[in-house]
Amino acid sequence: MKNIFKKTKENNSPKIINKILIKHGIYSVAITAVFLAVVIAFNWLFVSLSEKYHWEIDMTPDKIHSMDKNNIKYLKSLDEEINIIVVAADKTEYAQVMSSWVPKEYQVYYGDEYYSQTANIVEKYSKYNDKINVQFIDSQSTEFTQINSKYSELNITYGDILVTHSLSQDEERIKKLTFDDIYNYSAEEYSSYSYVTSNNIENALTNAITYVISGEAKKAVLLTGHSANDNTSNYINLLNLNGYEVEINDDKLVSSIPADANIVAVLSASVDFYESELNVISQFLDNEGKLGKGFIYFADASSPQLPNLNAFMEEWGIQFKDGILFENDDAERSPNDASQLNMTLGTTLDTTGMKNGRFAAAYNVPMLTEDPDDSGTQYEVKNIVVTNDTAVIAPIGAANSWKPENEDNVGQYVGAAVCEKLSYDVDNNRQTSYVVAFSSVQFIQSPLAEFESSDNKDVVLYCTDLAANVTEGEVKFLTKTITTESYMNDVTVNGVKGIRAIFMIILPLATLALGVYVYIRRRID
Repeated sequence: MKNIFKKTKENNSPKIINKILIKHGIYSVAITAVFLAVVIAFNWLFVSLSEKYHWEIDMTPDKIHSMDKNNIKYLKSLDEEINIIVVAADKTEYAQVMSSWVPKEYQVYYGDEYYSQTANIVEKYSKYNDKINVQFIDSQSTEFTQINSKYSELNITYGDILVTHSLSQDEERIKKLTFDDIYNYSAEEYSSYSYVTSNNIENALTNAITYVISGEAKKAVLLTGHSANDNTSNYINLLNLNGYEVEINDDKLVSSIPADANIVAVLSASVDFYESELNVISQFLDNEGKLGKGFIYFADASSPQLPNLNAFMEEWGIQFKDGILFENDDAERSPNDASQLNMTLGTTLDTTGMKNGRFAAAYNVPMLTEDPDDSGTQYEVKNIVVTNDTAVIAPIGAANSWKPENEDNVGQYVGAAVCEKLSYDVDNNRQTSYVVAFSSVQFIQSPLAEFESSDNKDVVLYCTDLAANVTEGEVKFLTKTITTESYMNDVTVNGVKGIRAIFMIILPLATLALGVYVYIRRRID
C-alpha cells in the first residue's frame, strides 16, 4: 500500500508542476497583455490630447519649428475667418521645389531648411484657431488657375502665400507674401551668389493677417539726407518685421512728408536741419490739429553740434548737452569703452512686457528731460530708459581712461524719452502726437542690441509703436534668425541627451522593475 501511494504521488508530481507552470505562464501572459494594453492606451490618449491641445516638443536648434507664445495667443483670440493659400501641392513639395526653383529665379542658395521651416509653421496656424484655414494648392491644378484668374493683378507665382479675409459677400481684402517678404538673404563674399540668412515667415504671416482684418497699414518715413553714415538697416528690419511700410527720404532739404505716414525718424544726423525743415516736421506732427503722428530721433555723440534740431527737441521737453557720456564707476566701467553704458527702465514706466529691463549703448549724447512750459497745450515727458547715477559728461574725443576732476557732471541721465502732446477734439476724443529721443543710435544699430539679455530692440519697438499710435494688443516681433551652423544638426545636444536617457536608462530600469515585480509575485503565489 505504501508503495502504491508513493508511486501515485510520484506520478502526480509532474502533473502538479505542469499545472503550476501553466498557471504562472498564463499569469505572465496576462500581465504582459495588460502592460501592452496600458502602453497602447496611453499612447493613443497622448496622441489624441496632443492633437487637441497642440502638445509638442521641438528639439531642433533655436526651436525652429516653434511659434512665439504671444503670436499663438494672438491667433487664438481671432474671431474672423482667415484663408491662407500656399502655392504648392503640399508642404513637402513646397520645400523641395523651392530648393530648385529659387536658385534659378533669385540666384539664392542654401535655403532648404528654411523652406521646410516655412511650410511647417504655416501649417500650424490652422491648429491654433479653427477660423484660420490653410490650403496648399498645386500650381498645375485647375484650382490654381481659378485663383490666378481671380487675382490676376497680383502676378502670383510659385511659393507665394496669399492671405485673404472677406469683409462682405462682395468685398475681400488680400495680402500677398512673396519670397522677399518671407526670407532674408545676402551675398557671399567675393561671389555674385546669395544665400538665405533668416526667416520672417511668422512675422510676415501674422502681420498679413492683422492687415486683412483691420486694413490699417503702418508707414514709417526715414529722413537720411542729413546723415553721413547709414545706420538704418537694423531699424528698417525691425519695422518690416512688425508690418511697417518703410519709405526712405534722402533729400538734403526736406520739403514735405507724406500725409499717410505714421512716424518720421532720423538716425544719427550729422548735418543740422533748417528751420523750414523743422516746420515741415512740426506741421506733420500737428496733422491739421488732429495729431496722431510721431517723430523719432536717434542721437549720436560722434555727430557735430546740431543747434536747430536740439532747439526743436527742447520745445518738446528733451534737452541735449555737449559732450559724451562715460561711466564713472570703475566697477561698472567697460575696460574697452568707457562710453558703453548699462541702463535700466525709468521710474515713470512699468516693464512694458520687456524680458529683463536691461539696455546697453555706447556714444550716448548727454540727455535730460523737463516738461515744456506751454499753457495752451498739454505736454508730458516720460523717461523710458535711464543711466546709472554714476554717468558723467566727458568732452568729445576724451581718452578711454579719462576721469572727471570733480563731481559736477556726475549723475543720472536719460537714455530714451517720450514726450506726449495731448489735445481733445470737439467730441472730446483723445488725440496725441509723440516725439521720441534716444541718446544713442546704438540702441538699435549695434551688436549690443543683438544680445539675448538686452532689451534694446524691445524698447525701440515699444517707443515706435507708441509714437505711431498703434493699437495696443497687437503681437510684436523681434528678429528671429537661424544660423547656418546650428541648422546642420537635426536635434540639439540636450535633445540627444534626453533621447539617450529614455532609451538607455529609463526604459531598461522600467523593464527591470517589471521583471522584479513579476518574479516576486510568482514567489508569493
